[in-house]
Amino acid sequence: MIPSIKGGWLPESAEDFAVLQIGRAVRFARCFDCKEPIGPANTRSAAGWRETQISGRCEDCFEELFKEDEAQESGVDQL
Repeated sequence: MIPSIKGGWLPESAEDFAVLQIGRAVRFARCFDCKEPIGPANTRSAAGWRETQISGRCEDCFEELFKEDEAQESGVDQL
């Protein structure tokens, strides 16, 4: 875990997230967008686990936000 700039802790793994849940220090337990519980099924990387407590989104939903931008940056014009 790493400290948050707003106080508290940011998890970097499912284990860190579980420790925060036990201590009732989780700010977001469900994804803001898909409403599913945040867990290993929708969050995999250390950055994804940290993001769950910053934006309230699981890694899958957070990546979905930028999917369109990545397609536009590929250099292929779309009609």
